[in-house]
Amino acid sequence: MKLERNSKKRIINKVRKQKDFSIFLKQFKEIIYWEEFKSMHPASRLKAVQHSSMANSLEKNCIFDSVSKSKLTDLAFWRLHTIDFFQSLIGKSISGKVMEIGSGKAVASAYISSFKDVQEVTALDYSYTSLADLLPVSHYQFKGSNPTKLKRVYGSFFNIKESNYDYIFGFGAIHNSPDLESIFKELYRVIKDGGYFVSSDMCEYFHTSVKDEENLTNRPIPNSEKRYGKKLIYSDTNDFFRSPYDYLFYAKKAGFRVYPIIFDVKGSKKKIKRLDEIFSKGGINTFYPSNARGRVDKLLLVCYKDNFSNKLLTEIKPANISIESSKDKLMKFLSKSKQKVKSILLFLKTSHLK
Repeated sequence: MKLERNSKKRIINKVRKQKDFSIFLKQFKEIIYWEEFKSMHPASRLKAVQHSSMANSLEKNCIFDSVSKSKLTDLAFWRLHTIDFFQSLIGKSISGKVMEIGSGKAVASAYISSFKDVQEVTALDYSYTSLADLLPVSHYQFKGSNPTKLKRVYGSFFNIKESNYDYIFGFGAIHNSPDLESIFKELYRVIKDGGYFVSSDMCEYFHTSVKDEENLTNRPIPNSEKRYGKKLIYSDTNDFFRSPYDYLFYAKKAGFRVYPIIFDVKGSKKKIKRLDEIFSKGGINTFYPSNARGRVDKLLLVCYKDNFSNKLLTEIKPANISIESSKDKLMKFLSKSKQKVKSILLFLKTSHLK
């Protein structure tokens, strides 16, 4: 009897939450299309298969379980932690107009939508399944998410239709780009002056060669037949393996002031409080991921857009000073020293006479 009563309670609870989910869905705006759906990239179709499977699994197993930041998977928890960490480094809270590129489940968008001073959050992805099915489920689960602030956009991060973003985030996103130069140029274009692009992503070691990167990218994907229905290599799903140098070079070339933070279990346990503290004697350091629970992204890339470096060379005027030779300076110094010695000797002589 007790088991039967518990079963009835679960069914009633499930039906009630199904109604709650239906009400929650009505708060979402329609998906916006920055590209035609028929122009979907082959890699997008593969990601759609993956996202569809994830959405079905969530809906079947845990759609009705409310999830907070602390209950997320290790990697998802780490990525939300990097948002908090970033805010502490710049000394202010995220606000204004925000976008998450390659959003997937868009857990970060759900988290950011809960921030008081954030006006809108754009979740950009080239997987329709992600935007239509996976995102609503994950947002319903996440405590505090605000779907009224969210814009779901189908499109590519190479062709962003809006601009003047205060912050753009990418979590496990830019390693999917086959052309880093183009993506950093596009991000720089649409971020307002004083804005940031923040990426938390995988990377290889600094000493990784181009040949190493090619071999890693062209490896077979384990269990790809089960996951995607056919044998694939990583480049088929736009998963590119790169060293940090690639990200730093193209971010700087686009115009950003770049702050790379490398995490490693053998890294320094120093607590970073400001962005400039990541550099030591002009070099890049590695840091221990002290708040990690397990899996982490190795590279946190903070890219700042400002005009200071552009104005610096044009605004500094030459100082109005006369240039003296080293010989002239030396002669002046010796002359002054000689006069000081004479004054001291004269003082001593007169003091002795007294």
